[in-house]
Order: sequence, then structure tokens, then C-alpha cells
Amino acid sequence: MEDAGKGMSPEVQERLFEPVFTTKPIGQGTGLGLSTSYRIVLQEHGGGIQVHSQEGVGSRFPVNIPLIAALAPSSAAVQSHLGAPP
Repeated sequence: MEDAGKGMSPEVQERLFEPVFTTKPIGQGTGLGLSTSYRIVLQEHGGGIQVHSQEGVGSRFPVNIPLIAALAPSSAAVQSHLGAPP
């Protein structure tokens, strides 16, 4: 996914996938969209989402999903990566 919007600062990029993080004013954003997408792509499909953004230029979000289930990390590996108990 890619846009030609205003881009994001490095500080925003660091927090982008945190649940309930938003740069919108109170009441105008839940901050759940990217964190939910990241969780689904990582946990359900063994893939990943990256962010490449430059202020004043726009943002790009490469989404990687393995085509072969054998290449996807195990559930335990994903939980370990997320710091969750197995």
C-alpha cells in the first residue's frame, strides 16, 4: 500500500503498530487499524508489515505473506516474538 500524503516522523513510525496509538484528535480515531492489520498478517499468516515514510513525501507499507504454509513461523515463534506466553 502506498500514498502520497504528508508522511510520518520517525517518532510516529516507531509507535505506528501499537494498539490505540493515533495521531488524530480525541474522538476522531481509535488507533486500532494498523495494529489489527499487523496482528492478523503476523499471527494468522506468518507474514509482516513494514513502513517506509518520509515527511512531506508519503508512506509505503510493504505487506509480506508467505505463499507456502511451511515457510510461515510456528505459532510458538510468533507468540515469542510478541512476548506472549505460549
